[in-house]
Amino acid sequence: MFDKEYKEALENMKLTDDFKAALASRMKSVKSVPRARLVLISVAAVLVLATSAGLAANVATNGRLFQTLFGGQNPQTTEATTLVTDETTDATTTVTEETTVETTVETTVETAVLETTLETTATPTPTVTPKPTETTKATTAATTAATTATSYIVPSVSATLQADGVLVTWNRIDSSNLDGYKVVHSATNPNPAYPGDGYDAWITDRGTTSYLIPLSKFKTSGTNYISVTALYDSHNVKKAGNAVKVTIPTPSPTTAPTYITPSVSATLQADGVLVTWNKIDLPNFCGYKVVHSATNENPAYPGDGYDAWITDRGTTSYLIPLSSFKTSGTNYISVTALYNDDVKKAGNAVPVTIPSKPADPEGTYPAVTLNPVSWDGTTVSVSWSQTTDATGFCYYKVAYSFDDKPPSYPENDYFTYIQDPNNCSFSRGFSAEELANNAGKTCYIAITTVYCVNDVPHYSTSTYVGSFTFPAPTV
Repeated sequence: MFDKEYKEALENMKLTDDFKAALASRMKSVKSVPRARLVLISVAAVLVLATSAGLAANVATNGRLFQTLFGGQNPQTTEATTLVTDETTDATTTVTEETTVETTVETTVETAVLETTLETTATPTPTVTPKPTETTKATTAATTAATTATSYIVPSVSATLQADGVLVTWNRIDSSNLDGYKVVHSATNPNPAYPGDGYDAWITDRGTTSYLIPLSKFKTSGTNYISVTALYDSHNVKKAGNAVKVTIPTPSPTTAPTYITPSVSATLQADGVLVTWNKIDLPNFCGYKVVHSATNENPAYPGDGYDAWITDRGTTSYLIPLSSFKTSGTNYISVTALYNDDVKKAGNAVPVTIPSKPADPEGTYPAVTLNPVSWDGTTVSVSWSQTTDATGFCYYKVAYSFDDKPPSYPENDYFTYIQDPNNCSFSRGFSAEELANNAGKTCYIAITTVYCVNDVPHYSTSTYVGSFTFPAPTV
């Protein structure tokens, strides 16, 4: 009876003839195992085979294997089940003494199943996807709706009018698909939202949950509506928060700025022209520009340049040196006031007669005597006699040259200048780089005395008496 049922089970599985023959041969070779035990082992072998692609195709196509083995509608099911049930006791009583045999049989069956599975190639049959039930559809729809509801959070908005604007606040949104917040307001739409009502601020930092809308952004006073729109999924989803009504106050009338024009006076003095004007103490004031012109009767900055730029509003006078007037005779003096909104107010012009310059006396600019130069290989030191005419003295120039002998100022360069007529010495050290750059060169030194008469510089003759040579380059 077992052989008959076993063959029928194999027929119902739609297996290949070679596969069935190999499996039946293996099962018959095990004679010492009770039929109930063998049936159970066969069932286990069939379950293992069910994981292969070939068996899965047979099951999906026909479905009679599990009907046969586990009580489907096939008439043979009852008989197979009874066979297993009736022999359960017999199989149980022989567990102890048949343990070794059982292990051998199970291993043999599993090996046969695995070997046969590897050797058998089944024709795959497309898997039929079960049609979803109405319950499944409802569950899926509810899950999708819940996910959508939690993914797109609507901002909860509040707004407070302050002296400098409206402070808008909202809840923090930590959704991973959040792009940012758009703060919006409208004087006509009670439910403003982006993009229909534009925006006051675009905030991409999800941790920022407040923004101050300056009062200057509200073009209409009275009732205005404030809100925040949250943007998700690359701006494809927009969720507008609740609107908050705020009353914007009517701005005070704007007071036109005040500009004061300087009132100027000028007096000729021995050393120049003293210019005076009134103090300007306005908050938008920047400073004064003192100007003069020999041709323009109403000089002003920037057209006529300037003699002085004074930012201290408390300073109300300036002396223009006579040397600044290139032309003698009538010159016109004025002051231009500058304000921080690029407004310039030129004051009245005052004519002043500038005297002609006296002829410069010649031959009264004595030279000094230079003492021998001291040189230790890195530092040069020089000294000279004091000027015999300190009346118009300006400074000593320590002139030098590598080519001219003697050097003189302004024709040649100089190491330094000294404004104290009593300071008649100079010392200078050279860096390693300077020594290397000038290696082997001879430097000539002379002193030129500069005198200033009527603000015109005059230079004494330069008497050369010294030089020094930089060390030769190291080979």
